[in-house]
Formats: sequence, structure tokens, C-alpha cells
Amino acid sequence: MSGSSAIIVVDDTVDIVGALANLSEFYAHESCGQCTPCREGSLWMSKTLHRLSHGQGRKGDADYLLKIADNIPGGRTICAFGEACSWPVQSFVAKFKDEFVAKGAEDEARRARQSAGLGGEKETAEAQH
Repeated sequence: MSGSSAIIVVDDTVDIVGALANLSEFYAHESCGQCTPCREGSLWMSKTLHRLSHGQGRKGDADYLLKIADNIPGGRTICAFGEACSWPVQSFVAKFKDEFVAKGAEDEARRARQSAGLGGEKETAEAQH
């Protein structure tokens, strides 16, 4: 499941976190903002995924994303857009949770090394891209 009746076909070189970040950015931008769960939930998911895909992730981001996505649908929104914006997050995290957790853990470890003075400038520059 990848949103409102869409199928995405990618090979194994595609960054799953980045792909979901792109989808979530679309949904956050397209939300009309009329109902709170959709307006806030789509934005929080987008911001979390942006952070995760730009080197500032946390190990718990996958669970955090699911918590947000699970609180949008279920009759809490006026239209089906709220449910549609949560489906990709629920689906991607269910199928690729290990990638989300690994990315968050990697980012946390890199930040810990940097704060301990063990990370190089090259590592910092690579994480920002």
C-alpha cells in the first residue's frame, strides 16, 4: 500500500527513507489544513522524515512515525486525504522498519562520535547531503 491507490516500483538501490520523505512532503503540502489530524499529522510526518533523511534521525523515529500515522485515520478527518497520507507511512515502516531503525541508529552514533570529538569533518559534510 502506498497512499491512495498507487503502486511504486523501485529497485534495491532506492533509499526507502528518502522515497517516503518525498511522498510525505507531497501530502503535507497538499493538505487543505481544515482538520487538525491531517494538517498536523502530515506535517509532523514530513518533518520527521526530512530530519531522518538529512542525517538527524533517531532510533525511535520508525515508532514515532507509526504513532503519528495511526492517529490520523479512523473517522478523525473530514475527507479521505488524512487516511491517504497515513497509509504510505504505515506501509513503508511495516515493510522496511529495519531500514528506518538502522538509519536513525547510524545518525545517533555519528552524532555521539562527533560530540566526543571522534567524528571527522568529512563525515559531517556527507551527512548533510
